Amino acid sequence: MAKEKPPRKTTKKLKSLFTTRLTKAQIIISVIFLIIISVIFLGLQVQTNTPEPSPTPNPTLAISTHQPNKLVVTRQEDTTFHLTALSITVSNPALVKKIFDDILQLPLYAGNYKCPQDYANPPTYTLAFYQDNKLPDTAIYRTTGCATVTIDNYPPRLDNGSLSSFDTDFQQAVGLSGQSLYGNYP
Repeated sequence: MAKEKPPRKTTKKLKSLFTTRLTKAQIIISVIFLIIISVIFLGLQVQTNTPEPSPTPNPTLAISTHQPNKLVVTRQEDTTFHLTALSITVSNPALVKKIFDDILQLPLYAGNYKCPQDYANPPTYTLAFYQDNKLPDTAIYRTTGCATVTIDNYPPRLDNGSLSSFDTDFQQAVGLSGQSLYGNYP
């Protein structure tokens, strides 16, 4: 008959570790610790899945409630830029709505851009958007420097020139481009 080996001391220590009874305070502390770790872990999960907020909020008009169907574009005479006064009426409702929506799609002008030279009194166009012969919206289009378009009390928006749909559609609507639109500064 084989002699039985005495149990090792490490086995005894492990056995005593699992058979030790925890006090209520130890159980409560352990549960609280697990809850804190879970909250931190879940918080990190939520934080990493959340998209970055836009650096500049982009307030928008409720496009569905603004349905302009006529546009009157005016420009004052500007002798500095060699431009005559003009008034043009655009009565194509689809083009008028497109120009209005184009403005809303332009990025906000935050004022921290490196712009081409901006003159003190640049050629400025007033765009009066009518809906059934009522004037719900007016926009101001400044054409030099950081060309901006502002609708009523909303923040100005930056026109990217030939890169924007606004610029292309506006030129098509008024039938002007180049010097006849922007003028010729001496």
